[in-house]
Amino acid sequence: MTGSPTLHVTADNEADGPIFIGIGRADEVDRYLAGVSTDRVTDLEPSPFELDSVRHDGSGTPGAPAEQNIWVASSTSSDAELSWEIRDGHYEVVIMNADGSTNVQAQARFGVSLPDSTAPWSLVIGAGVVIMVIGGVVVVAASRRGSNGR
Repeated sequence: MTGSPTLHVTADNEADGPIFIGIGRADEVDRYLAGVSTDRVTDLEPSPFELDSVRHDGSGTPGAPAEQNIWVASSTSSDAELSWEIRDGHYEVVIMNADGSTNVQAQARFGVSLPDSTAPWSLVIGAGVVIMVIGGVVVVAASRRGSNGR
């Protein structure tokens, strides 16, 4: 009926150098970042915007992320962009400095698109209009019935 949803991620490095965006299987990402200091987002509210994260301390330094073969999708640039067709499974999005260094300073944007969704949404809107028209007819009929004293 519709196409697969696609995750879109962009990240702009607010410091010098390229930024890395990667999507990988959660267990492989966890192994790669084991012992490394990270901030993990635990909750995100879009309106009003609120981001909750948990700091995991560590002393390790990861290798350059682009050199790892764990990513199902990745992008590296000072203004990295990534689009990934969402799959079943447990995946994690990672944003980090391209050289694996600490102090990531990036502004990121996330979005999801659902291609070929015009028909289902048209059906939902059409059904809503029909229900509103039926409701209007019932209200008018009930008001006329009440004004005739019956």
